[in-house]
Amino acid sequence: MENKLKAMPSLKAIMIIQAIVSSGRKPRLMDICNYSGLSKSTVHRILDQLVEAEIIKKNTNIYEPGNALFNLLGKLKNHFPLIRAAASEMDTLNLVTKETVNLIMLTGFEGIYIDRRQAINNLSLKSEIGWKM
Repeated sequence: MENKLKAMPSLKAIMIIQAIVSSGRKPRLMDICNYSGLSKSTVHRILDQLVEAEIIKKNTNIYEPGNALFNLLGKLKNHFPLIRAAASEMDTLNLVTKETVNLIMLTGFEGIYIDRRQAINNLSLKSEIGWKM
């Protein structure tokens, strides 16, 4: 799949965004190049465009998700009927149990966290929306 992405110029930005949000820390230019497998000049050029569009934020030499990306992700939930259908039940289960409630969507043999209600008590399972199991 990644080789196909490299061959499609319009998807290189997605590879760069994936590198930034998947790194687990705030990556620098070379970290993004290493993760994506793209050249430094390509990554730099696309990052400049993403920063201008506020999809990515640049702080000195560190890159992180920008306001436009968070705004887009917030709207994405509306496109998953499963999230809308499960919302009320997740809220109820969370209030009754006071525990973390995760919604996981199966994709083949993997599950992807697509929604979560955080535990009301101090004990909780660490999970992130978008994680695969």
